[in-house]
Amino acid sequence: MTGDEATPFATLSTVRSLVLVGLLVTAILPACGGGTPAPSSAGPSSTPALATWGTATKLADAGRVVQPPFGGPVPPAVRLEGLPDGTAFALWERMQPETASVARFAAGAWEAPVDGSGQGRLDSWLAVSLNGDAIATWGEKVPELGPGYWSGTRTWARRYVVGNGWGPPVPLQQSPGEFEIPRTIGANIGEPPLHSGVVMSDGGGAQAFWNRGYPSITFSPSDVYTARLGRAGEWSAEEPVARDNQISLLRVSRRATLALWRDPLGKRWPQAFEADRGWQDRGQSPIYVQRIALAKGGFAVTEFGPSTVIARGLGLNGDLGPPETLLPRMAPYDICGDASGALGFVYADPDAIVLKYRGALDAPPTFSTVTRQAPGQPRSPTLTCHVDASGRVLIVWTAEGATYVDRYVPGRGLEGTTVIGPGAATAPAIAEDEKGNILVAWAVLTAANSVEIWWNRLRVP
Repeated sequence: MTGDEATPFATLSTVRSLVLVGLLVTAILPACGGGTPAPSSAGPSSTPALATWGTATKLADAGRVVQPPFGGPVPPAVRLEGLPDGTAFALWERMQPETASVARFAAGAWEAPVDGSGQGRLDSWLAVSLNGDAIATWGEKVPELGPGYWSGTRTWARRYVVGNGWGPPVPLQQSPGEFEIPRTIGANIGEPPLHSGVVMSDGGGAQAFWNRGYPSITFSPSDVYTARLGRAGEWSAEEPVARDNQISLLRVSRRATLALWRDPLGKRWPQAFEADRGWQDRGQSPIYVQRIALAKGGFAVTEFGPSTVIARGLGLNGDLGPPETLLPRMAPYDICGDASGALGFVYADPDAIVLKYRGALDAPPTFSTVTRQAPGQPRSPTLTCHVDASGRVLIVWTAEGATYVDRYVPGRGLEGTTVIGPGAATAPAIAEDEKGNILVAWAVLTAANSVEIWWNRLRVP
């Protein structure tokens, strides 16, 4: 598929095979090393550091939190996707009323947000194409289909087209999916399982996926449905693409998505999507993914072992490398990388931030380790890292009621901790343009029990 084609993708079972290069785990997941980092052959050692962060600004109010009868409220997700020209898109989930909101960033400012339709913020997703179009999808919980045990969900989409703005929300499902959730274990309290999302080609073509029918008592697989975006901008009728399966979509970058297909035996089979080449062959080895990052020739993924964090290389053709232990114990962590081969692994230890880093051209491929004492104890849901196009690593975390960042520059080390915004962030999202400018957006729970969406920007001097 070329970049300017908008032809819908083929059904996954009929996608043509492509010639792919396997991923060598020694090139992607090197052994862990320690000590003081040596100057890296990757990274802008002669490039000036990013000067300062801007002023944190509230982007939107996201409603009040309503405590359910059992358990806690599902925290809102924030998603952010950037384009090379500095344009970006954000999606965040509103608490009350429950829905998904989206906004576009252009010329250094955010345009007015628009909301989704109806109640619901299940498994929201944001995809952006190189031509500047964007699609948001989310699931809506609809009224019960019958007395007693049944509630339903419906998947929605909203599309942005360059020159035309945001179109209206449209339902991708003609009839709601059904979920067998007995009231005795909390029907209509939490959110029923619904894994949905959309992939986009560079030219704006798109294919959406969602699961329908998931008996929560037996955890039996559902059916996976799909709809395609045609040349005229209309979604096709829904159709099943995989019976007795589930799909989970993992966003890796604007250009790369990994699908995990769960079969009736509970095994998850990986399949990669690239914006310029479409779907790749499904992998022949199952895997359970905890975290995922770009890597040279494919992905780096982590799994939970017995009290350890284990990493593997995952090729675009689904080939898996052997397991390697990144951390011999459990701790809050994140993994990040880029297609050139730079890779970062950051974790909390327990009142410090520890980064293991490998540059794209480092030889031999070993991790260098740096440590930053953190104010207070870093909170696990907010420890996030991002490798930029020059191999620098941005680290975001929350501690002591504030949101902090630090940046690792190969050959120089950590630049220094900075508070980028008020409040304790949840699920910070990061986007970058071709000049190296970085956007960060996050959600904050206020003392008034409401949610606010904040953002800040790091600009290249």
